[in-house]
Amino acid sequence: MSTRIRELRKKNDWTLQELADRVGTTPQTIQRLETNNMTVSLEWMQRISAALGVSATTLLEKPLKSPVRYFGELGADGAVTPAAHANGNAHNNLLDMDIIAADPIAVKVSVAHGTNRPGDILIADRLATDNLDAAAGRDCIIQFADGKVLLRQVNKARGHKGTSPPSKTADQDHLPKIEWVAPVAMVVRYPAADKA
Repeated sequence: MSTRIRELRKKNDWTLQELADRVGTTPQTIQRLETNNMTVSLEWMQRISAALGVSATTLLEKPLKSPVRYFGELGADGAVTPAAHANGNAHNNLLDMDIIAADPIAVKVSVAHGTNRPGDILIADRLATDNLDAAAGRDCIIQFADGKVLLRQVNKARGHKGTSPPSKTADQDHLPKIEWVAPVAMVVRYPAADKA
């Protein structure tokens, strides 16, 4: 049975030895489990999932499911406040979602912003810096060289010329350089609870 043990171990930046120590086994056993050279029993799945801090079912390969990094919350000004990382480990802030994206990230909307409502989760696909033209004209989560992360629409990707808030009346930002850009690929909106 194929598993995601290696993928999840790497996301935690752990060596074979580090995972083996947490599971109580040897690095060679972990390697055999990762490469399917050893049967992954229910007991092994429970031990490894506990060490990784995920459910046992998360270890199973799911080709259409991508772990999406929860990046932070979107405020009224379009600024993204980074998520607090559990135990100082950024990889603990993952959402499992059915999405096809090479490098998905997630931002939760904390206050109404444009057409986005509080509680919405924006899923964006982070692009390689040499592919920024694919973001032109789209709402994107963007990190600039000064460290700011904002929701903006990319006006002209080539040359990092400018961005504007996703509202028709706002002025254009002329920020120096884009570190990365992630066009919004989908919005997850849960139904509002009935107020009785």
